[in-house]
Amino acid sequence: MTAPSANVYSEEKAQRLVQTFRGSLAFSFLIVWFEMVILRPSGDMEKEMKHMDPSEIIGIPFPLKHVTIFTMVPVFVLLTYWTVTRESRVGWKILSFIKVTGFVFVLFGLCGIDLVDTWQHSVAAALFLATLLCTNLTEKKTSKILEELPFYDHSDLLCTCRMYITLAFIVVFSILSVLDHGDQRQRWPVPVLIGGTYGFVFGSIAGILLTYFQAKKKQKV
Repeated sequence: MTAPSANVYSEEKAQRLVQTFRGSLAFSFLIVWFEMVILRPSGDMEKEMKHMDPSEIIGIPFPLKHVTIFTMVPVFVLLTYWTVTRESRVGWKILSFIKVTGFVFVLFGLCGIDLVDTWQHSVAAALFLATLLCTNLTEKKTSKILEELPFYDHSDLLCTCRMYITLAFIVVFSILSVLDHGDQRQRWPVPVLIGGTYGFVFGSIAGILLTYFQAKKKQKV
């Protein structure tokens, strides 16, 4: 008689594979979308505006049409995903999304962004960053934003890495953009979009790798 086949895919391993697939799909889509909607048009704009003074270029926000298209598609994708997979909790998640968006928008103002003249660009950027951050929401129902995001609960390595590295990249790109006057990628809110996009990508990769090594370590124990 043949021995019964071993269960190769445990429930934990299956969940990890699904999480890895979703994370890989998300950051792959984001990097391609950023290239198409922001980076490629910025090259054409650089040629058109090369006669202008760098200080004038920086003072003009990136075209609202490109910013809106780039930011709203990820928002729509996230809301659709929540509706399909977490129908019973979608209302609470949308409430969390609104709170994070408002918090980010206020934070822009505290960092010196003119929220009156650039309110449309700033709202779009806040929606985009809220979308990236809310892919890492915990399952806790609380009024505290820091507890809704994995600032205290580090049990999910993918979400934790993705959130912290995204925030770190946003800060770094926002600071470095000041040192390179006249580049199209300095125009508001592109530095934030770049930092958020690449931070999400590298954070996802780091989280996937750490999750994999953590699972391997558990298997050896």
